[in-house]
Amino acid sequence: MKQRVLAISLALFAVGASAADFEWLDTGLTDCTGRDVGSTSGSVPDNHYAASGLTAVCWDGKTYSNRNSPGVAFCTYKNISRAACVGGVNTGKAYAAAPVKEFAWEEKGIGDCAGRDVNASYGSSLPSKALATAGTIAVCWDGKTYNNVNNPGQAFCTYKSATVESCTGGRNPGWVYAPAKVAAMKWQAGGIGDCTGQDYAQTDGKTPHPNYLIEGTAAVCWDGVEHSNRNAPGKAFCTYKTVKLEQCAGGRNPGWMYSPARAIN
Repeated sequence: MKQRVLAISLALFAVGASAADFEWLDTGLTDCTGRDVGSTSGSVPDNHYAASGLTAVCWDGKTYSNRNSPGVAFCTYKNISRAACVGGVNTGKAYAAAPVKEFAWEEKGIGDCAGRDVNASYGSSLPSKALATAGTIAVCWDGKTYNNVNNPGQAFCTYKSATVESCTGGRNPGWVYAPAKVAAMKWQAGGIGDCTGQDYAQTDGKTPHPNYLIEGTAAVCWDGVEHSNRNAPGKAFCTYKTVKLEQCAGGRNPGWMYSPARAIN
């Protein structure tokens, strides 16, 4: 009963968000206590529930298992930023809700039309960003709220050579999407510096990875030549810190510093 109530709360919580504007980005491992606003089954978070300021923590029931539901694959969605989500005892894969980058899908309502399919993707009720192309639309089902009788109980999307206006009369109504440019984020250089600790992730390479673009955080990067971290001399890598750029000072390994900045593609 508790999980059902949480799922209902999540649906209500996400009503005001445009599902196509945000996606879940893998940001390493963590957990935090409470702040849950919903849950879904499976070890991958559903992009349909990604909204600004939320964090998802997921367990596959094998490599990562939640002691409150051992052996069960599920995700919880928490009303807390990824940077602040620390200290929990049930470590799982953590995801941050971040603005979709580049060309993405925009939700247009509920509908369907017969035929004109040009592609399909499976496992999610949100369309694949890689398949967002001009002159197409996507119709998606989660297998629960909206179900396609040809694949009952399955979350998937079909892509059609049609417009939103012309896609009518189909017998399997689902979420309809059209391609659109949306707000994005990028790493913006912020000088040379460092701060001790507060790391929550690390990637190889001398520039920060877009998957870790989370508001309220900072990245510090070293190329191993011009700027080198004495803990890993000669290595090119970046660390991501749960602190804003202007608060990141006093560290002993100065490198290039970055902060997330919003942009329009």
